[in-house]
Order: sequence, then C-alpha cells, then structure tokens
Amino acid sequence: MRALRAIALGMFSLAVAATARPQVPFDVIQVLGSVTNATRPIGNALVIAFNVTDFTATQTFSLNDGSFTLPPLSPGIYKIIAVKQGFAPAITMVTPARRDHKVALRLQNQSARRADENQEMWEIRASLPADVLRQLNMVLDPAITVEPTRLRGAMSSMTGVTDQTTSQAFAQTALEVRSQLPHGWQLGFNGNVHRVDDPDALHSAPAVAESALMSFNLRPSTIDSYRLASTRASWLYHGPEAASAPQQADIRSHNFEWDHDGSRVQVRYLSQDNLFAANNAGSAMVEVSGNTELMHGDRSGLGVTLAVTQQNFRAVDNGTYRSANLTADANYSFVPSFMVHYGLASRMGMNGMEWSPRTAAEWKATKNTSLIASGEHKVVSNPAYALPTLIALGESNATLLPRYSYSLGIITTDDAGSRVSAVATVTSADSLMRVMLSNGDGPFWDGFFVRPGDVRRDLRVGYRKDLRHFAVDIGASAGDAGQGNDERIHQTTYVTGDVQSTFHPTGTSLAVSYRQMEEPLLSGPGAPIRIERFNLRMAQSLHLPLDVRVLVGLELARATNSTLLVDALSEDGGSRKYIGGLAVNF
Repeated sequence: MRALRAIALGMFSLAVAATARPQVPFDVIQVLGSVTNATRPIGNALVIAFNVTDFTATQTFSLNDGSFTLPPLSPGIYKIIAVKQGFAPAITMVTPARRDHKVALRLQNQSARRADENQEMWEIRASLPADVLRQLNMVLDPAITVEPTRLRGAMSSMTGVTDQTTSQAFAQTALEVRSQLPHGWQLGFNGNVHRVDDPDALHSAPAVAESALMSFNLRPSTIDSYRLASTRASWLYHGPEAASAPQQADIRSHNFEWDHDGSRVQVRYLSQDNLFAANNAGSAMVEVSGNTELMHGDRSGLGVTLAVTQQNFRAVDNGTYRSANLTADANYSFVPSFMVHYGLASRMGMNGMEWSPRTAAEWKATKNTSLIASGEHKVVSNPAYALPTLIALGESNATLLPRYSYSLGIITTDDAGSRVSAVATVTSADSLMRVMLSNGDGPFWDGFFVRPGDVRRDLRVGYRKDLRHFAVDIGASAGDAGQGNDERIHQTTYVTGDVQSTFHPTGTSLAVSYRQMEEPLLSGPGAPIRIERFNLRMAQSLHLPLDVRVLVGLELARATNSTLLVDALSEDGGSRKYIGGLAVNF
C-alpha cells in the first residue's frame, strides 16, 4: 500500500512539474527558514529538501538560533522536512512560483503527531536516497542504525596591528569541533586564545593581557549532558600611585556541570589575584551547587537550588569564609495568560543569616506580547559575610542577595520570528561585585566595580528581525551605579551596543560593538576613568568547496586616566587597530 501511494505521489508530482516547468523564469530557487518549538528555537535539527519530481534530496542543519539556509536548489516542487529526536517531523511544501522562499517549521512533541503526517513521512522515506534515509533514521531513533563518526567545526585566526609603534598589537585564535558518534552520542570542544603584547617589551616579559578558554561538552542522550570548562585571564595595570610598578590581575576558573532532565549539579573553582582592588587580596573559592524540580503540574511547579561556598583570602588575614545559599522557587498559572513566580532565597554563614522573599509575574497581554515584573527585598539581614562576586554584564547569579531588586519589562514576538524585548532593573547591592562588560571575544579586561550600598539602574533592550535575505540582531544596555554622601560622591556609568547581521546570498556577515564606561578613581577624588571602544568586524565567504572566510575589521579606542597598561595610546589619547584574519568551517 505504501509503495502504491509513493508511485501515485510521484506520478502526480511529475504531472504538476511538467506543467509548471515552462513558466519558471529563473535557474535556481533559494530557501531560508527557521525551526522552532512554539516560540523556542531548535538548533541542530536536520532539514531536508526533497524534490518530489526526481526524488533527490538536499540537507543541512539548523543553527543554535533555529535558522537554516539550504544550498541553491534547481527549480521544482520540494517537500521541506525538519526532524529532530523527540519531536514529530514538520513538513511544508515550496513550489517554483518565485525564486526566494522563507519557511517556518514548527516541531511538536512526538505524542502530537497526526496520522496523516505519519503516513506522509513513510511515503517520503520510500523515495529517499539510502545515505539520507540512514541519517534521517539516526535522528529519529538512534537505536535503529549506527552512523559513522561525523566531524564538523570551525577555526579562525585574527591579528590586530596599529600604525602607532607605542601601541600594542593582539592575536586571537579560536577552534570549535563537534562530533556525532554512534548511538546518538555528541561531543563538542571550544577553545579561544587571546594575547596582547607590548612591542617594546622583551620576549620573556609577560603579556599586557592574555586569556585562554577551553570547554568540553559531552551529550550521551537527550536528557543527559556534561560540561567541563577552564578559563584563565590576566592583564597588567598601575596601582593607585602612577609611579608604582605594574601589577597583574589574574583570574582562573574551572567548572564542571551535569544536567539530567532539567536538574543540574555544578562544581566551580575560582581563584583571583588583585581583581577586587577595594580589598586587594587574592582568594580561592570552591562552590558546589545544584537545582532540581520537586513538582511539576499543569498549572504549578516547585523547584529548589542549593549552593555551598567556601572562600579563602590570602595576604590579608588568611580568613576562611563559608556560606550556604538555599532558594526555593514555585510558580502557579491562574489562567494560561497569567503566571506568578514566587519563592524565598536565604544565605546562612558563620556570622549570621539572611532571608529574601522574591516574586515575579508574567502576563500575556496579547497573542504575541508579554509583560513581566519581578521584585525581591531582603527582610532579615543579620549579616552573613557576603563574598565578592565576578559576573558578566546582563548575567544573573542566584547566590546574590541584594538589599532589594525590582524589574519591569516587555517582550513582543511575531509569527515570522521577529522579537523585541526591553527590561529595566533597579538593584541595591549588598556585596562587592566586579561586572565585566564583555563575556565573549571582546576586551575581557574592561569592567567596573559595584560596591556594597550602591544603587544600580540598568536598561537592556534586544531586537531581532528576520528579513528576506538576512537577519539582524541588536542588543543594547545602559546603566549607572553609585551612591553619595557628605564626604564623597562616586558614580559609574556604562553604555553597550551590539549589532550582528548576515547576508545569506553572498555569505557576508557584519558585527559592530560599542563599549563606553566611566568610573571614579578607587584611590579617592579626582578625574574619573573613562574608556570608549568601537569594534567593527566583517567576514566574507569565498564560496570555495571548503568554507573559507576572510575576516577584516577596525578597532578604535579612547581612554582617559586609565590604569590599564593595555590602553597604551597615542598622544591624543586614542588608538586605532586594523584587524585581519581567516576562518575555516569544516
């Protein structure tokens, strides 16, 4: 019966194609699209373009944001299929009525598959080439076949040079490798090395700034994953006295994470020297944390998080501080469009205990628009010792217990995948923090301090738009942190902006970033530190059999009263670097 249906489908497709072919005014058709589950993007989904005329198939994989681009296809009628383990395949059809097509494939849970979709997949299976069918079977059910090892990855190398002999140049190399092993196992490796050297220093001298990052990921099943990551970063700076010898700030971090069906266990080690200048002492911290969901129903849920931390301070009092953070969070949905989150966070230490209730609400005002609000206020503060914390801008940390924190935001999406979000937050800090302005490939040494008692105001805006041939991602944030009294006033301000876009027909991508920060001197009153950085980078595919991309860019910086040696600038206080490099995808 299935064979007869496949033959009938083929004869019908041939008849339709025969009448449509003379009217096609172009040589190829281009298909772009996205794979989602409700509003969540699905990455690494197999996407197949099946030509119902000649029974040929072309395939690709969706990216982390769910987007995909199929190679140029010859004119014809195609079934576009998206498959991933644990989901029912999604199928749509494109015809050669126009050159450019944009499709949105939405995967549903396996139990939601309809009988007609199941029958249609069997008919398509009967016509797929053997190699594509083997890969399709591997995605849908890894136990029924064994696929040979497959490697994919990317490598890039960049160098920045300047026209000022007194300014530093930098070199950066990144490597990413992913592998699909038999029985559904997946391996991943990421490495990134960034080094800035002083052109006037000897080869044996330490780098002005350097970082090295390595992470290893293992996913043996759809519900289990393991991650091991190691990071080291350091940079040179002058102390409070301008004539003092350069000092080195140093960070070392090692993380191990295990995720199992929504539950997580994490072991983290962090060592730092001269990072928190307000209490200029090295420290080493070990933290063991975990979270799990105790209950999950149709309208409610309950989860807990536990973190136990020990931190040893060196060179001051050799003190050892221990604390435990316990958080319980629950949610309840009154109606499908309104959900409330509530919970209690606590910190227990040798010196006292703190309690902080928190609540949040999500209201789906319209089909595509949601309003969110949250609040947290410390009601018991018999102060346990609050350890200094290192976070990236925009990052949240469950172990932080501010004096209070309130936020309000809006999120809007549409059926084409566009998204707009804006979230405003006001927080009163109760512990020393260093906030890094960049957690990616940017200058990792840029950051500012938030002191206990500072009030931090922050606004974050995000925008994503899928256009006909390219997508645009925009992210921006602005804020300040500080406090004032009769003796002194200090205020830190910051502004960041990022724009990323890729033009698919030519394989051209563009990334623009801006960082501006102004921070008072730690040593007392005086002109503040002000740093501005503008970075423009472009990648162009050469359209070779092996995907080779040329990287070019420009970096502009300006600094005033900066203590960082990496900000060795020209007489007018600015610097300009020209960036070039290559990237290879394999």
